[in-house]
Amino acid sequence: MLRLVLDTDVLYCAAFSNGASSIIFDDIVDGKYIMLYSNTLLTEYESVLLRNCKNKQDMKDVDNILKFILHYGEKVLIFYIYRMLAKNAKDAMIVDAVINGSADYLITFNKRHYYPIKYTKILKPAEFLKEVAGNGSN
Repeated sequence: MLRLVLDTDVLYCAAFSNGASSIIFDDIVDGKYIMLYSNTLLTEYESVLLRNCKNKQDMKDVDNILKFILHYGEKVLIFYIYRMLAKNAKDAMIVDAVINGSADYLITFNKRHYYPIKYTKILKPAEFLKEVAGNGSN
């Protein structure tokens, strides 16, 4: 099964809009992929999602997303720090989760924020869906 790390921008789009990001998250919910997360990344997800809540229903949705990640995602223990592979210090937690969790894919809208990571493809959500559909992985 494919192992994914979602950048915060992708999780935000999955939570608050429709499109490729929400399709990927729905596929994770359906058990097609494994979503990897670390404690630091989960805290960042929570911060970004709650900051953008407009009402109580949004807050409930965020709570449900976080509970889902905790229950069904795979927690990555960070043994090694790979900050140098993130062009921006804010993205270091993503890189740490990708490498320590042996992710197959990093899904992000900001591919230019990351240096190439051996054995991990860095794709935008629509590119990922096109690639897995072409490989019959979906």
